[in-house]
Amino acid sequence: MYHTIKVKDSENTIISNCDIRDSFRTAIIIKESYCTLVDNNIVGSGLFGVKYESYFCNARKNWWGSIFGPSYTELGLGDRITFKHKGLKLIPLSLKPVDNAGTDWNTKDVF
Repeated sequence: MYHTIKVKDSENTIISNCDIRDSFRTAIIIKESYCTLVDNNIVGSGLFGVKYESYFCNARKNWWGSIFGPSYTELGLGDRITFKHKGLKLIPLSLKPVDNAGTDWNTKDVF
C-alpha cells in the first residue's frame, strides 16, 4: 500500500490532531467522500500530502510543512496536493506545526 490513510465512499469522516508524515507516496487519498481534515501535521510525503477525488473536504488549519501552505507543483515548499473537484477548502492555514498532534479516537458507534 502506498498511502497512509484512504477515505472512500464515506460520509462525515473526521481526521484531526494527527501527525501524518513521511508517507512513501501519498499521505491521504480521499475518494467519493465528505470529510474533515483539521489541526493535522501533513508533511514529508513522497508524492502528495493529499490526493483529493471527492465531493467536499474541509482541510483547514493544517500544517503542510511551510507557512505558504500546500504546494500545487513539485517545486513548492509545502506538501503537495492534487484535486479533481472544487470542494477542497484549505484556508485558513496553520502557520506553524500543530503542537501535541497525535491520534484522537472519538466515535459514537459501538464496534
